[in-house]
Amino acid sequence: MRTRRLVLWIAGLLSLVAVSAPSRAETVKRVSMESIYDDNAFKSSGGVSDFITQTSFYLARRDTSARAGVEYFYTGDLALFTRSGQRHFTTHHVGVAYIRQFGRARNLFSAGGNLGGRWDRATYNYYNDLDGALYANFKLNLPGATFLRMGYRMNARKYLNLDASSFREHMASLTYNVSLPSRTALRADVSYGYKGYTMERLTTALVAAPQPAAQGGMGRGMRRGPGGIPQFRGEVEYQEVVVQSSSPGKSQIALSLRLSQSLSLSTGVNVQYLRRLNPSTGGPYQSGMGTGYAEDDDLFDDRYDYEGHEFSGGVSQLLPWGSKLTLEAGYLVKGYRNKPALDLSGLSLGEDRSDRKRYLSAGVEMPLGMSMDLNLWYIHGTNVSNDPFYAYRGNHAFSLGLSREF
Repeated sequence: MRTRRLVLWIAGLLSLVAVSAPSRAETVKRVSMESIYDDNAFKSSGGVSDFITQTSFYLARRDTSARAGVEYFYTGDLALFTRSGQRHFTTHHVGVAYIRQFGRARNLFSAGGNLGGRWDRATYNYYNDLDGALYANFKLNLPGATFLRMGYRMNARKYLNLDASSFREHMASLTYNVSLPSRTALRADVSYGYKGYTMERLTTALVAAPQPAAQGGMGRGMRRGPGGIPQFRGEVEYQEVVVQSSSPGKSQIALSLRLSQSLSLSTGVNVQYLRRLNPSTGGPYQSGMGTGYAEDDDLFDDRYDYEGHEFSGGVSQLLPWGSKLTLEAGYLVKGYRNKPALDLSGLSLGEDRSDRKRYLSAGVEMPLGMSMDLNLWYIHGTNVSNDPFYAYRGNHAFSLGLSREF
């Protein structure tokens, strides 16, 4: 029923944007391929290396006018693993996006949605899902190079082989951004998300059926045991009882502050702080699995499962021939609530899991002409955890990517 509602919402959105089809149309096609070597592809203590090839496809029809635009699109991804062939997976989505400007200040409204899914090989088919999303944003341009943006997004996902983890998520956000004459930009974000698990579990249990009491007696087939506790004797009749249960939802508040400074026409720096707070925690928690390149991983790296702090910063430098160099670093403190740290045998260590993650990355993006782009990246990461399965040091990853739009 919920999936049907999502389809109807997207169909309604398509009808709405079709009424005011803009005047200019174009078809956009883009193919990108990225080759990655990672010496710890599972991001776990095992440290198993792999060579991954990720290929992405994008096809869209864009209809635009001076103040409005609509895009109908398809996206597809294919991930192939050289060493762990059972991890191959593919994702496919279709959707629509609509944007329109209003007023002299060119305030901006945007909305859209998509439907799709992910398919894995048999060993990892617990990732198989059908999913969809709807969103709406409004950007209000204020005097003094300032804007306010409000947004809402609803995500729904049904895991085809793991019903208990299917969910529906609601996310509301507010952003305030101001640009100062000193070429400084300050942005503050606050968001609230709620994740409710949509599948109720039905289980059965066998219980002793109550026996009708004999007139003037204690009841057929029963006797009074020690301490006056009733006990069964002889043959006992059982009946099957259906027990229905569902997982509690999770919620999270995220607060962030970002400061960006332009040092010159070609150099910029930024720093950011993010705080995650969980008013309530609950729902399924999967432990003892490496995440690695599982995209959008709500099963084994769910942000609703932990609170914490994230500190990050970066430098960007424009280079000759339209190239750009980016350096980034970050430190994450992740404290899991009511999620036990386990030893390598799966036994509880008597404390909640706690992680300290550090990363450093460097990348170069370079246009090659003919609508082609080249990117090179290196990432170094370390995760200190009291759960030994998730603890690793000195993780190195290298990537080379090419994309072409035509």
